[in-house]
Amino acid sequence: MFNDADVQRLVGSVYAAAYDETRWSVCFTGLTRALNATTAGFICVSPGATHSATSLFTGIEEQGIGDYAAHFVARNVWVAPAQVMRPGDVFPDRALYPRRDLRKTEFYNDYLRRYDIASAIGGCISNDEIKSFVSLMRPERLGDWPAWCEQLLGLLLPHLRCAVTIHRELSLAQQQRVVGYELLDALKVPTLVVNRDQKVIVANSAGNRVLNARDGLLDRGGRLDASHRDDGVELSRLIRAALRSETTPWEAAPQWINLRRPSLRRALRVCAAPPPQSLNDIGSGGGVALLFVIEAGRTIGDSTAVLLQTLYQLTPAEAKIAAATARGIAPNEMASRGGISPETARKQLKRVFSKTATTSQQELASLIAALPGSK
Repeated sequence: MFNDADVQRLVGSVYAAAYDETRWSVCFTGLTRALNATTAGFICVSPGATHSATSLFTGIEEQGIGDYAAHFVARNVWVAPAQVMRPGDVFPDRALYPRRDLRKTEFYNDYLRRYDIASAIGGCISNDEIKSFVSLMRPERLGDWPAWCEQLLGLLLPHLRCAVTIHRELSLAQQQRVVGYELLDALKVPTLVVNRDQKVIVANSAGNRVLNARDGLLDRGGRLDASHRDDGVELSRLIRAALRSETTPWEAAPQWINLRRPSLRRALRVCAAPPPQSLNDIGSGGGVALLFVIEAGRTIGDSTAVLLQTLYQLTPAEAKIAAATARGIAPNEMASRGGISPETARKQLKRVFSKTATTSQQELASLIAALPGSK
């Protein structure tokens, strides 16, 4: 049997695992003990698949998990009938496959018996793009699963579903953030991500070199500032403008400022803009802004195309056609130069207009002309 304290403890371990994937094994070990089982597994099944993929197993040594993945995963006779189950359903093995028939299968004789497994109880966690299940197993000597086991597992399934969703969303957000960082570091243009307090949240390699030089732009006590006080006021205004327009990136051509440098070298030209979606969640207290920094008058090769991909999520092909449009090249000529059909070129240009919130080649050209590294 179980009591409220048991449920609270198990629910706590479920949500701990949602935020820390290293604790999933702790969660499933606790579930195994609570249901008087010897083995627990987290199973995923792709749509239309006849066998499963195992994400986690407890109570079986590593060799056994490897054997299951390599050979017995396709011979698990419980998988196919489990696919008709709905989220929240709890089902003992006998509801999936008759035990007398199970004893005749390769799955039982060559795998389950090896680990003294004779019965199982499972629950459907989700049936979204990938179906997921939890399965508890134990030897024959422990008998059938009593009703309280089904009841306890049924109480935990909604929490498992929620935890899996949280874990998936956190993983996706982390992946997007990593992609955003990689895109920033690919830029040859010095780029900084700053929050409303002008704290530098992250900088690419080129941006760090600018900060370390302390020549025109510097980190002053944890706050991004300019070497000259008057320039610092203009820098703050520029960042605030980008934060105000973060929901509709660059409705108009971005404003530039020039920062004087104590070294008397060329001024640093700075533009602020809202971040791409992959970086929009990394700040705190009101979003973040991107700063691009170049020496006034200097051209930065193909950085414009990379900026277009980063800021507006253009594909390489879309960035290429956008840059060509800014140079006054007509779609038909772009198609001829790029070895694509005129219809494909027009479709790509249409997507560029949509992503950059422009409506004409002239508007697009004006936007691109304002990007760092463009003339």
